[in-house]
Amino acid sequence: MATASGADSDALIHYGVKGMKWGVKKSGDSGGKLSRSSEGASADARKADAHAKVIKAKGTAALSNQELQEYVTRLNLEQQYSRLQGPSAGAKIGNGAAKFAGDIMRTQIKKAINDVISKAVGDLLESKGLKNPKKK
Repeated sequence: MATASGADSDALIHYGVKGMKWGVKKSGDSGGKLSRSSEGASADARKADAHAKVIKAKGTAALSNQELQEYVTRLNLEQQYSRLQGPSAGAKIGNGAAKFAGDIMRTQIKKAINDVISKAVGDLLESKGLKNPKKK
């Protein structure tokens, strides 16, 4: 029994399994990761997942032409579907953040250029003995 502060205690302390994610059941073959072969996936999705495992373990030579064609067809369909759905919400947020950052950079660059030009014009006016209207 572990103790909290070195003294004997009736509390049992458990810190979990290192690297284990909340809500993911650890299974023997997938290493704790959820896969398409979980409940609710279609037969085609489960078949494609099985083909992917075979390809990862033994290469494409381990599949027949028909199995490889089914796998490629499934991947193409998934890719087309994701393209039709458009960018995800995360991508939209990322694009908005990039636009915001770009706007801030442009504003700061314009301000810096204006400051440099104003200083150069002011120095030129002073060297010619003219009064700089910006100085008070």
